[in-house]
Formats: sequence, structure tokens, C-alpha cells
Amino acid sequence: MAARQGELTIVCKAKDLVNHTLTVTNNPKLFPKKGRFTLCQRMQDVVLQILHNILAANEIFPDNRQKMEQRLDLQKEVLTNCKVFLTFLDVALEQNYIDIRRCEYWTGLTTDVKNMAAAWRKKDAERFNRILAEKKAQAQRQPQGQPPPRPIGQQYPRR
Repeated sequence: MAARQGELTIVCKAKDLVNHTLTVTNNPKLFPKKGRFTLCQRMQDVVLQILHNILAANEIFPDNRQKMEQRLDLQKEVLTNCKVFLTFLDVALEQNYIDIRRCEYWTGLTTDVKNMAAAWRKKDAERFNRILAEKKAQAQRQPQGQPPPRPIGQQYPRR
């Protein structure tokens, strides 16, 4: 993988997985016509969806609970699709479309993406839970019916 400046590592890994998948599944020497129109199409769809969900999750700035949950849901979908793709690899191996060496390499690409997505999701969930706990604690400290204290040095608006 060539270093791609300014891109998240998980995006680079997902692109590598997509490119490898498209190259291998479009090879008629490996996948016969009947396999290309069933298993290969689904494999291609799943890896493209993985990349799509990574990019979509990264575009969400989680400044409220709904956006936080949306981002976590997309990350969870990445994990689920990685598991589905690993199952497709098992099927391709069992059908003798690919050999064990190719399956191991492809599995490595997939588990790299899966592990990075899991770590990303865990870190986000911890951060979101910390932010929610801070907001809850702040709301409990705030007396009800009173305006929030103004920051030091800030004046009230003129009427």
C-alpha cells in the first residue's frame, strides 16, 4: 500500500480491499461465469458498501446524540459487512474458486479493515459516553429555572 497523504488509514485499507476484490473477482480464470454473476457480484457489492460506510461515518461530525448514533451505526455496519465478506471468502474457498494462499491474503486485508473499524467504533463510543456523562453532570449542577452562568468577561446583550 502506498502512503496516501491526508487519508485515514482505514480508508486506504478499505480501498486496497476493494481494488483487490475487483481484480480477483473479475478474473475469469478464477471465477467461472456462474460464480461471477452470483458470488462475485455480492462480494463486490459488500466491499464497496464497506468503503461507502467508512467514508459516510467519517463525514459525520457528532455534535449531538442523533449524529453520534448514526456514526456508530455506520461503523457497526462496516463490522457486519466485514463478517459477511469473510463468509463469502470461505464459500469461494470451499467452491475451489480460490486457493488457501489467496484466501489467507484476502482474509488479512479484510481483518485489517475490520480491526481498524472495531477500534474506531470503540474509541468513538467511549468518547461519546464521556461527553454525554459530562453533559448530564453539567445539567444536574445547573439550578433549574436560572440562566446558565455567563463566561467571565462576556457582557449581557444591550436592549
